[in-house]
Amino acid sequence: METRKLTCISCPLGCDLCVEMEGKEILNVLGNNCKRGDIFARNEILAPKRTITTTLPVGYLHETVSVKTDGEVPKEKIFECLKTIRKIRVSKPIKIGDVLVENLENLGVNIVATENVI
Repeated sequence: METRKLTCISCPLGCDLCVEMEGKEILNVLGNNCKRGDIFARNEILAPKRTITTTLPVGYLHETVSVKTDGEVPKEKIFECLKTIRKIRVSKPIKIGDVLVENLENLGVNIVATENVI
C-alpha cells in the first residue's frame, strides 16, 4: 500500500490529507475535516487540473493584459496551452471579463481578461 500526503486547498482550513492507495485505486482519504477534502484528494490524485494565469501582449508595444482560464485545464495539457497562448496578441480596449480566446485547445475553457486596458 502506498500513501500520499496532500494539503487540501478547497477551504481555508488547509487540512493535511493522507491518501491510501493500492496501485491507482484510492482506498481511503484521511485527515479531511469536510467532504470537500475527500473530493479534492481524489481529483488531485486521479485527474489533477489547474487554472492558468498569465499575460497577453496588447498590440505591438510592451503593454500586457493579465488573463486566466475561466475553468480548469488538465495538468498534462498546461504546457500545450501555454504554447498556444504565447502566439496570441490582443487589441485595446479590453474590459475585465472579456473573452479573449474561446475554447482554448478544444478543452472547453476560455481565456478571459482580469484587468481593464483602455
